[in-house]
Amino acid sequence: MALSLTVESFESLKPSWNSILKQSAGGNLFSTWEFQTAWVDVFGEGLDLHICTVRDGAQAVGIAPLMRRADDIVFLGAEDVCDYLDFPIVAGREAEA
Repeated sequence: MALSLTVESFESLKPSWNSILKQSAGGNLFSTWEFQTAWVDVFGEGLDLHICTVRDGAQAVGIAPLMRRADDIVFLGAEDVCDYLDFPIVAGREAEA
């Protein structure tokens, strides 16, 4: 089955976000749902968020939390606050996602 990409809200992904992160090869504190939502609560006013989900049918296999900064789309977060920024993706599905 072909993968699909959708833009979703933090709240809609709460049940599956950390489950995907636990199945990923490189999960860390800065990629958790709790940290990402807290970061947006503190620093996110006025940001243009793009929380993209890669799905295989109805199953989420990857999440790309992104934001627009000027003319670029970048990782959600900031290098001065977040030591590691990454996408939660189920291990073994990184290339296709």
